[in-house]
Amino acid sequence: MRCPGVIRLWREFRSADAVLFFGMSLRALPFAVLSGAPLVLSHHGIYPGQATTLSIFLRLIRLLPTRCFINICVSQFVASYIPGRTIVIHNAFEDARFFSDGFTDRVFDFGFCGRLVSEKGVSILLEAFADMCRNERRLRLAIMGDGPERASLEEQARAKGIEENVTFTGSKDSEGVANMMRSCRVLVVPSVYEEPFGIVALEGLSSGCRVVVTRKGGLPEAVGAFGIVVDATPESLRVGMSSALSDCDHPVQDQSGLRRYLTSRRSEIVGRHYERVVNLVAKK
Repeated sequence: MRCPGVIRLWREFRSADAVLFFGMSLRALPFAVLSGAPLVLSHHGIYPGQATTLSIFLRLIRLLPTRCFINICVSQFVASYIPGRTIVIHNAFEDARFFSDGFTDRVFDFGFCGRLVSEKGVSILLEAFADMCRNERRLRLAIMGDGPERASLEEQARAKGIEENVTFTGSKDSEGVANMMRSCRVLVVPSVYEEPFGIVALEGLSSGCRVVVTRKGGLPEAVGAFGIVVDATPESLRVGMSSALSDCDHPVQDQSGLRRYLTSRRSEIVGRHYERVVNLVAKK
């Protein structure tokens, strides 16, 4: 139902065995509570806000109900910000779309995928990549995505003299992104803000990339023991990228462990975890 009225919303809640909220809806939550339906709250962020009285008040209002219901969090990082009873269920990824066929020519040494906004850290990625290109001019980087920072990032690449080494692909559909990932040897997730989880890291691992992530939010949880975690600085990122590129010449040591790790994050597996929690709450 798209934008149901409050009366219909309340009736639907009343007829439900349980209600699962993906994120907090201050508009709908009171009607769900009044309906008497069992509730589960699923959190995909930490509800940040500006340091204003209104923002702080709204955040407190959002977090207050979490003490009364079961909360599903997409990472331990998110769970650490949510008061009340929490269960961590990591996000899933499209395993049928993101996979390594073993035959793709990986024409790019490094790849990035995401919106071109300041918090995604593409600027420090370009800084690190430019340092690497001083010693190896043949390196190539693919920037997959679009956003308000694209023009300034292209200018940064020109100013660093690496415009011939960097390809800005623009926005692509999920199939195009999957194909591009299979053309990259290393996927870099250089976020400078606290990512709630980081599905793109799973997509990179499943695509056969070595993955480098910054120590921000839930990103280390997303790669588990199968990625390189660095600080969100150009120097630390450069060291991690160099290490990952060198590792590409060697097979992953724990292939069976990686397969088990990715299998546990397939959509049907994650769906079953959600189903168990909702069923438990509905029965109680």
